[in-house]
Amino acid sequence: MDSIKIEQIVKDRDFDLRLELLAGENGLDRRVVSSRIQKPGLALSGFTEHIHKDRLQVFGNTEISYLARSGMTRRSSASAISSSSRSHAWW
Repeated sequence: MDSIKIEQIVKDRDFDLRLELLAGENGLDRRVVSSRIQKPGLALSGFTEHIHKDRLQVFGNTEISYLARSGMTRRSSASAISSSSRSHAWW
């Protein structure tokens, strides 16, 4: 994989991702350079040793539920998108 702009992922209609931009357009020019994703489960509790900065961070139902129960909120400076299946991704 070469790279793809976040804007291309958000606007893509071919794969029916149903993504919605949540945190503004500042990060749309950033590029995804790895084809691998990461679900940050343990990182949310503070164990960040194995976070890969080049991977797309995907928040599924488990991560979203954890954040909701712990009272944590999304960082307003992050570019975020969500799909109708309640998965979120941050860049």
